[in-house]
Amino acid sequence: MSRPKVLKPIRGNVSEMPDTIEYDSASLSVTVGVGRLGPVRPEVWNYQVSGMRVVRHWFDYRRHAPRRRRSSSELDMITADRWTVDLTEQLRDLLAALDGCVHLEPKQVALLDRIIADELLTNSDLEEASVLPLPLAAQRIGKAKHGPTLF
Repeated sequence: MSRPKVLKPIRGNVSEMPDTIEYDSASLSVTVGVGRLGPVRPEVWNYQVSGMRVVRHWFDYRRHAPRRRRSSSELDMITADRWTVDLTEQLRDLLAALDGCVHLEPKQVALLDRIIADELLTNSDLEEASVLPLPLAAQRIGKAKHGPTLF
């Protein structure tokens, strides 16, 4: 796992709280406000889960003017008024974790391909292994033995 270095500290005072995050593919660095971290591979910067860009999403909740879809509670209104060393360390940890995910992707693809290519288990296989049919005790929905139940 590659943890990026702080190339230029992210300023933390109230008046310089970062509101932008950008990626520079030429220098393999992430710029947060006036600070910079690197190296960060493009695959890490662009890492997505269900179409959500993870690094941008993380930053959007921690920027000077946080971006949210909607507020679900008063806790959502609590925001940082300054960038801390801890926030920088959290961002470095996130980038390192995503780097690890990117590193594992080829192995995950190979494993999935092996699983898909292998034989499927049939009901007969499960019956032969005494997995099916389920014993009657396992077929009943678990109920609390003591005290009231919801249904």
